[in-house]
Amino acid sequence: MTAEETYTETSVTAQSENVPDSAQNSAPGWAVLAAGLAAMVLIYIVTVNLPKIAAAVDRLLGRENKETPPESEEDYKVYDIYEGEKNLPDNDK
Repeated sequence: MTAEETYTETSVTAQSENVPDSAQNSAPGWAVLAAGLAAMVLIYIVTVNLPKIAAAVDRLLGRENKETPPESEEDYKVYDIYEGEKNLPDNDK
């Protein structure tokens, strides 16, 4: 570097104070509001139809419906840990 080398100055101009805030933003307020509303509507539609979407994906992937058949009534008896088997309809206490 020599003593004769010159330096360039860069100037930064500030935005004028007369410009409204909405003009300084990159997107207008109505566009942001519309995008948020569209996102909420899309989330609602997907949430309401989620069981149908899951069933369609299961059919496409070839998964079987693995529902267990109802078991006998004996398997659904209520037991008291201190007294043994307890029949609820007969118990009128």
